[in-house]
Amino acid sequence: MNGFEGIRILVADPDSWSRALLLDLFKSEGCEVDSANNLAGAVTCADVFKPQVLVTNYLLEDGMTGQTLALALRQINQVLGLVFLSKLPELSLASASPRDAALLAGAKYHSAGDGFSVDHLMRAVAAVLPGVPFK
Repeated sequence: MNGFEGIRILVADPDSWSRALLLDLFKSEGCEVDSANNLAGAVTCADVFKPQVLVTNYLLEDGMTGQTLALALRQINQVLGLVFLSKLPELSLASASPRDAALLAGAKYHSAGDGFSVDHLMRAVAAVLPGVPFK
């Protein structure tokens, strides 16, 4: 057992190849996974699947952002772990209202420039799940 067995992760990414890769990776770590390519699909999925962690691209298919999705899902589950993936060099919450910034507290942001790896991603997931050991 690696500490990730049974963790429910929702992957939201507009790129089908990226979604499939992330789903396979998380399944290989023992996670339960589901996915969506846009905000509406992710909200519908989350209502049934009840994820513990959202791993989302910052830019979604329908012109919405992962931040918008995270805010919508945190309205339902305030302790939802948030991991943002992006090719953008830097993400900022500067435009978030104080209330939104509070809802997004604890989110982990990772860009392609972060030296991204499987280990890096699993550490990010562990970091947003207090009490889940990473081995």
